[in-house]
Formats: sequence, structure tokens, C-alpha cells
Amino acid sequence: MTFPALLIDILSWAMILAGSFFVIIGAVGILRFPDFWSRLHAASVTESAGMILLLIGMALQTGWTLIAFKLGVIGIFMLITAQPQPMLWPMPRWYLGCGHLNYPKLRRKRLPQKRLIKTKQVTHRKLH
Repeated sequence: MTFPALLIDILSWAMILAGSFFVIIGAVGILRFPDFWSRLHAASVTESAGMILLLIGMALQTGWTLIAFKLGVIGIFMLITAQPQPMLWPMPRWYLGCGHLNYPKLRRKRLPQKRLIKTKQVTHRKLH
């Protein structure tokens, strides 16, 4: 085995192991973190860092072949679609008012009904 081939092999396995590490840590984080927002962060780290390192490591293992091109296309597709996901997932939960499922004290409080008190020309809002 020549030195450049050995260097590429070592580099590819280092990237595959690092990507696997990020995926495992993200999976443990999804299971262990207490609330939705922390779990969302763990999922996005898994998808971005772990996926990039795994795909680069596999592409280095295959060399300049059609498989490496397909891995690059998959990586580009994943990067394009992965960026909006962490912003779009929590929107329905936020708009429904259930910010944190595990912590009832941290849920968004419902706003009290606004009672209008009309005076001569000024309208005041009473919040109690």
C-alpha cells in the first residue's frame, strides 16, 4: 500500500468514526434531553455534522467513482433540506401554545382577555 492510499484510508476512517460519534451522541441527546427544544438541537447536530462526516468518509473510501458522485448528490440534497428543518419543526408547537411539553411551568401563559374601558376619547386596556 502506497503512502497516499494509506493516508486517504486513515483520513476516511477517521471521518467515518467521527461521523458515527456525532450520530450516537445525537441519538443519546434525543433520548436524554428534557425538553423539545434541546431534543431539536440534538437532532439537528446529528443530521448536519454526523451526515457530512459520514458521507465524506464513504466518498474517500470509494475513490473517484460514480458512487462518490452519488454520495455527493445525496450530501447536497441533505444540506439543502436540512437547514430549514430545525426552524420549521417547532412552529406548530409554538403557535399552539405548548412550548415545553415536559415542563408545565414553562408553558406559554395564555393572555388574559382584554377588557376595554372607554373614557371620553381614550381607550385603555385593563389586563386584570
